[in-house]
Amino acid sequence: MSSSPIQMLKYACLMLVLMIPGLAHSEPSSAPEWKHILPPEFEPFELKYLTRGDFQHLLRSLDIPVSKMEFYENTLFLSFPDDESRAQAVEMHQKMDVRPPRAVLHLWLILATQTPQPGYGEPASPSLQTEIEPYFDFPSYQIMDRTYVHMDSGEKGDSYLAGRYKATIKPRVLDSHTIKLEEFTLRDLDPGYNLAPEQNRVDPKPTTVSDALRKTDTRLIKAKFTMTDQDTVVAGGWLLEGGKAALITVMTVKIIE
Repeated sequence: MSSSPIQMLKYACLMLVLMIPGLAHSEPSSAPEWKHILPPEFEPFELKYLTRGDFQHLLRSLDIPVSKMEFYENTLFLSFPDDESRAQAVEMHQKMDVRPPRAVLHLWLILATQTPQPGYGEPASPSLQTEIEPYFDFPSYQIMDRTYVHMDSGEKGDSYLAGRYKATIKPRVLDSHTIKLEEFTLRDLDPGYNLAPEQNRVDPKPTTVSDALRKTDTRLIKAKFTMTDQDTVVAGGWLLEGGKAALITVMTVKIIE
């Protein structure tokens, strides 16, 4: 009894694991290696940056017909009704399965007070104060913490500041000069923090990150905004002690193509 193409394909996947040494710990094999053991009607598409769902959506959007489809790990195996459809899919894969642009974000957490607070960081630079002063009016600005975050366009990630604050960031590179922050939030991970105005206070001694991760969180800042490459913006602030102090976030971004 002869095997169907799908059965042959599944057998080829199994043989690939058995025949190629170190596959589980190496980069995906090249297309020529696949073609030695695949049924001839199938074309392999190894996805590096696109998901299977992304690739299937692109096929539908571009009206590229597919006769049969199977997948194994990060590789799709497609059969096409004609050579033209196959060529269109190959070209689309080459153009679309590429690394997205990256953004490098420099985030500062600033404590603004009436007088400098011992142990709360160095004074903010004059350039940082120039960015802050159109929005806040305090005699003292201190850098509580800062962090650099490297992210792909569309990626969502977290970074922790001063042991108890969690910044969640989702950048989207629109073009070579413009980036949109689709999400920016700053949360306080201290369960004793009360949002009632009379309870707001200047930050106590920071906890460790490991302790903070086990605590409930409270959103202090939520923002969406668009920036230009290498621009610096005030991303938001939170007033403490009835307006006598504030936590302020400042961000600079650089786009890496």
